Amino acid sequence: MILKNNKYNVIGTRPIRHDGLEKVTGKAVYSADVQLPNMSYGAILRSPYAHARIVSIDTSEAEKLSGVFGVITGKDFQTGIDKDIEIGEGIANFKWDSMNIMARDKVVYVGHAVAAVAAKDRNTGLEALKRIKADIKTTVIIGKSFQKLNQLKEEAKSISNQKNLEGLEYYLKEGVYQTLSN
Repeated sequence: MILKNNKYNVIGTRPIRHDGLEKVTGKAVYSADVQLPNMSYGAILRSPYAHARIVSIDTSEAEKLSGVFGVITGKDFQTGIDKDIEIGEGIANFKWDSMNIMARDKVVYVGHAVAAVAAKDRNTGLEALKRIKADIKTTVIIGKSFQKLNQLKEEAKSISNQKNLEGLEYYLKEGVYQTLSN
């Protein structure tokens, strides 16, 4: 590559990195290094499951812990309006977005936020997460026999009069999850 024949001012040049020395020597200050008076720390309890329903979340023990300022779950959020709105960078559905901030009745991906804690320091926040009792039941059949799945499909067809997998989804939405956990 010949840099002398370059007609650009920035591309192909080696800019001076004014913060390079601080970064290399460890003297650079990052946002994680800043500690201000009365600062609170957040910690988030996330789902280990890709698809599951939330039976219950008990945050009472976490709330009693000294140094915890507050605990929230999906029940603390309002549901947005069910309307597609252009927000400049694309289209968003506020109902879906508000349901995706924190899981309410079900989790839909690994890492979906289930509860959040605000505490006086990081360790207190992590300890509070350990005290939250989240009863989360998986609803995905993994390693189960296809006979049981076919039986559920037949029962779903008789309930909803649909001849496809939508019937099974309807059946699952109606709360018959215990059949899957047997």
